[in-house]
Amino acid sequence: SVAHYLEQHHWLSLHENMVKFAFGLPGDFACIIKNNVYINHHLVARRLNTYDGIHPLKAISFCETLASNQYMLMSTRVANSYDSRYFGPVSRHQIIGEMILI
Repeated sequence: SVAHYLEQHHWLSLHENMVKFAFGLPGDFACIIKNNVYINHHLVARRLNTYDGIHPLKAISFCETLASNQYMLMSTRVANSYDSRYFGPVSRHQIIGEMILI
């Protein structure tokens, strides 16, 4: 699972939560082709091949309309953010809350 992968690499423990932005919402067309991430045919992010220049990151490819409970969660402010670029869409039941900037 993603949680175990994050813990294995010492990025996040099983008891911590990720904070990401919702780039793809239900009904959006999401594509990951090679190292490019597209939402509704617009390039929104690029994916890295490795997280440290040595260790490979999982490469996925798909093009699909996000289902009524699917989201593409990413953080483009951090170049090496581990997010939907590497594990794909996230189901609504996996999202535990909404963060609001105050």
